[in-house]
Amino acid sequence: MRQHSIMIIDDDRPFAEELAEMLALSGYRTEVCCEGDWAVEETVRMRPDVILLDVKLDRTDGHQLALRLRQQKETRATPIIMMSAYFIYRYVAGDYEFCNIRSFLVKPFQPLEVIARIERALPGAAPPQQQGAGMAAAG
Repeated sequence: MRQHSIMIIDDDRPFAEELAEMLALSGYRTEVCCEGDWAVEETVRMRPDVILLDVKLDRTDGHQLALRLRQQKETRATPIIMMSAYFIYRYVAGDYEFCNIRSFLVKPFQPLEVIARIERALPGAAPPQQQGAGMAAAG
């Protein structure tokens, strides 16, 4: 069985590295990018199965980064799971369609929750739940 790859884009290095370690212990191949400026280039190079993307980055916005990733042929269809400690339902709901976001995780989240979201987002997984239902489960 192929090991699935996860790109973690978050400017909080300690958080991103801890998340990467937890996912690696769960059997995923992970890479971390803490610089929004390099995130598109690194993600295109890696071609991950799933992208975990923070909403608030130092020099760029996660939504803008998601749009830039959607413009690249290598990452156009890659599932993106947004993450943030700043959750506002009406703000996030539009991102699902606008940036083609697969899911949203509210920080802090439980390890099993992020793994469940990744498993649902992987190619070949069952279609995602209705947008509102998926976000309600995150809180």
